[in-house]
Amino acid sequence: MVLEAEDIKLNSTELMKERLSGIGTIPVAGGDPKILIDADKKGLWYSCCRWSPDGRKIAFILFDYERHRKKEGGYSIWTMDADGRERKMITKGGEYVLCWPPDGKEIIYEKRIKGMDFELYKIRLEGGEPVKLNIRGASPEFSPDGKRLAYSRWIGGGYEFWLVENIQK
Repeated sequence: MVLEAEDIKLNSTELMKERLSGIGTIPVAGGDPKILIDADKKGLWYSCCRWSPDGRKIAFILFDYERHRKKEGGYSIWTMDADGRERKMITKGGEYVLCWPPDGKEIIYEKRIKGMDFELYKIRLEGGEPVKLNIRGASPEFSPDGKRLAYSRWIGGGYEFWLVENIQK
């Protein structure tokens, strides 16, 4: 079977429209999962769930197909308590990956410029205006000691990996 470009586009659009996802936890030792956000609405995807450094909160990215279709920006960054309560939208925007700095007071995230080109931003947990970090890159992650931020950057036909030191100063 040969698929035409229109078929592939239609199929990916249908996938985005029909996709279901939720968020849950399961004990490492086994046991029953605990559902924090039900997978009960088509077109909503939850991704990039990250525990806060103190383990009290979870940050995640929500993609809303309907908002995306209406050109209202489909991505937003949220936090919730570790038990799934107290959900709060921190900012609209972001893309696929976020991380917590060691102090847990902000979230660092990537925002697409064009194609595979991203920039990094930070935003306080209380919300407000995102701050551009003057770093072109994606997939941010802090070192265990919190002194360095690793990220990747698309350069032509591949990725380079970078480290920035003392980003919280």
